[in-house]
Amino acid sequence: MSDAIVWEDEIPTLFIGDSLVIRLLFRYRTTVLLGNPDRELECYWRHGQSLFPEWPGFNPSRNRPSQELLKFLENAKAKRAKC
Repeated sequence: MSDAIVWEDEIPTLFIGDSLVIRLLFRYRTTVLLGNPDRELECYWRHGQSLFPEWPGFNPSRNRPSQELLKFLENAKAKRAKC
């Protein structure tokens, strides 16, 4: 989803409407995890935090760069490139 890392519990069980908004949140967070936040998407992230602050995707433990997540992304991209 938007070349992003997504935890299973972050996808709403009832989702009505355009998925673009949540894709923007996922993509912004992934750029943060990669250590290069996309400033053009940051306003969506902040707005989302104000509207639904309890969303699991805003959990601080999921919003910090980590070697484990970087390795996961690299492996996923490598697998996709082989398709």
